[in-house]
Amino acid sequence: MIRTALYIFSIIFLLTSGNFGQKVETLVQGPSTFNDGLAIDKSGNIYASRYYSSTVTKITPDGNTEIFANGFSDPNGLAIGPDGNLYVTNAGGGRIDMVTPDGEKSTVISGLTNPTGVAFDSNGKMIIAHYQTSKLSSYEAGSEVETFMTGNGLNGPVGIVFDENDNLYIGNFNNGKVLRRTPDGTVSEIGDLPGWLGFITYSNGYVYATAFQRNRIYKIGADGSGQEVFAGSGYAGKRDGDLLAATFDGPNGIVASSTGDTLFISDFESRSLRMITGINPQPSITSVDSIDFGEVEINTAVIKSLVFTNDGSADLEISEIATSDSQFEISQKSGVIKPGDLLEVNITFTPIAEGSVTESLVITSNIGTKEILLIGTGRSVVSVKESDGVARGFLVMQNYPNPFNPETIIRFHIPEASHVSLNVYNALGQEVKSLISGFTSAGWRTVSFNAGELSSGIYIYKLSGSGFTESRQMLLLK
Repeated sequence: MIRTALYIFSIIFLLTSGNFGQKVETLVQGPSTFNDGLAIDKSGNIYASRYYSSTVTKITPDGNTEIFANGFSDPNGLAIGPDGNLYVTNAGGGRIDMVTPDGEKSTVISGLTNPTGVAFDSNGKMIIAHYQTSKLSSYEAGSEVETFMTGNGLNGPVGIVFDENDNLYIGNFNNGKVLRRTPDGTVSEIGDLPGWLGFITYSNGYVYATAFQRNRIYKIGADGSGQEVFAGSGYAGKRDGDLLAATFDGPNGIVASSTGDTLFISDFESRSLRMITGINPQPSITSVDSIDFGEVEINTAVIKSLVFTNDGSADLEISEIATSDSQFEISQKSGVIKPGDLLEVNITFTPIAEGSVTESLVITSNIGTKEILLIGTGRSVVSVKESDGVARGFLVMQNYPNPFNPETIIRFHIPEASHVSLNVYNALGQEVKSLISGFTSAGWRTVSFNAGELSSGIYIYKLSGSGFTESRQMLLLK
């Protein structure tokens, strides 16, 4: 007996050691006033129904509960509509009720047969699941209820949910099948849970489903790529902790937070509200939407700093920061930002002629593209003697890229025509390359340095002329 227990513990530990902080917690300890369907509003308030009763409970984000509305008849599936109101299926009363945020209740549809689930597409059309008749209906304000779907594998549908592309996911309570219906009406099976299936929810490319009889939560690829046990040891109980070591007691309702990183689950038997944090970690890019360069002097550099912040829970991978206008230089064109970290990029604008300039930066990352408008340049580029924040004398910019292999760009400014030299030295101070040596006209100059014949290491480039000397370091990595 002892060996068996140790063996089971070892399996659980191995299975859960890769969950990276994901865990099951109890937000509301039962017995409570709910046990069935769940919905969540934009403020994070959770609404929970209690089957075989007449009440719907409101749970605040910090776990406080109160009866939100009553007078229902076996309230089952719930959904927040596009109008912000709560919609409640009355499985025993054959109707859909609506409850406003302040608790005012009214009937929207009556005369239905055993409605058990409700969801809304992006156009506000309501879809209703009917358990006993194994069909789906549709309803739009001002119209009659119409048959939306029959057959196609429906077998006691209860949980239904849309994704961001209006694909509809359907959970069969009777046989545990999870179906996907695309907007063109194509239906496919993407999941097959053992035993009864309670409800389903969608989050960031995955469908999560409660295995009512098996005390587990399943994670299913919304594209049909397969399913896996996501949480629950399979034993009945109320133990929190690591995903596959935790226990549920008739997991039933399930809903994802608006950010998609937390799941909430109602236990039917214990009447508790459980939650799983840290699912589907996603990056998030935050920055200003525009940069104002103001009035700029011709052939004079103005440098603005741009900060990108990752407010998400996974790495933000910026693959390119680009602009099509050669008058703008970008100090760093790619990078990985850890959750909570930032990346600072310098944007140098050096206009070469008078006139208006309008340009955008395009940032490409693992969450899509973002444009930042470079404004102010669209107002004016002028020739003046004085301008705040611009370079007047010698200026040596940091090479880009840095580190580099094997070629990099060095950009510098000289205030007047003179004899200058630009040389590269190794870490011992030995000159390895002369890039410029001679009379050079005033303005900005760009020089390419190829270190193909040099070994990896730190190098120094030094600009000298008219009593001015400045050095910067660069790193060659091969």
